[in-house]
Amino acid sequence: MVCNGYRRRISVDDRWPQKHTSKCLGHHFDSDGSIRSCYDASTAAMWRCFYGNMSSGLAQAPMHAKMRFLNTCISTIPSFRWGRWPYQVGFAGSLDRTQRRMIAASMDIKPWPCDDAEAFRRRRHTTTGRIAAQSGRWSEMWARSVRNWGDHVLRNHDPGAWSHGLHTWHGQEWIQSQRSAMSSSGESRTGTRALRSNVFKRWEDGYFSAKTIADPRRH
Repeated sequence: MVCNGYRRRISVDDRWPQKHTSKCLGHHFDSDGSIRSCYDASTAAMWRCFYGNMSSGLAQAPMHAKMRFLNTCISTIPSFRWGRWPYQVGFAGSLDRTQRRMIAASMDIKPWPCDDAEAFRRRRHTTTGRIAAQSGRWSEMWARSVRNWGDHVLRNHDPGAWSHGLHTWHGQEWIQSQRSAMSSSGESRTGTRALRSNVFKRWEDGYFSAKTIADPRRH
């Protein structure tokens, strides 16, 4: 895998095909800095685990047992990876939708005789949303994980660790200085991009976004 925009010629054996995504230690790394491949792989693994374990006994179990299953067997699949993901609202919403869909499937919520399609959708959304809030929304767990890891890295208890230097390398202050130096009237250039393409969220930006998410445990 080669980072998008890398200008030097890569000379490798033809038997090594160039890939957009690289797998390493359970993570998927995209060449453009996105977390899309890693998120999609995690979601697919979550659904495989969900349906692979949804036995008749679990389907008939009380709600607290079902939620323990979701929070100990399912949410641990993305939580292994999400400390590395920059927190972002779009993926957080998708994660919460997955949680609500799994709650609905485990509860086997069905329409009432008086329900039309929209009324059933609203009732299911309200019911699963309330249960998710009571047991802990996965998006909030993700934000808490990013906050805790970012706070730990910035404390820099071990000056020899590489994580603090990597986290502070060309951070927001550097980006702002580049923008001030490179911009002209009516433009906003940073001089930091190798090619025109989508700009995905940096981990530092995701860390500051996660810090704005309220932690229910602190209330």
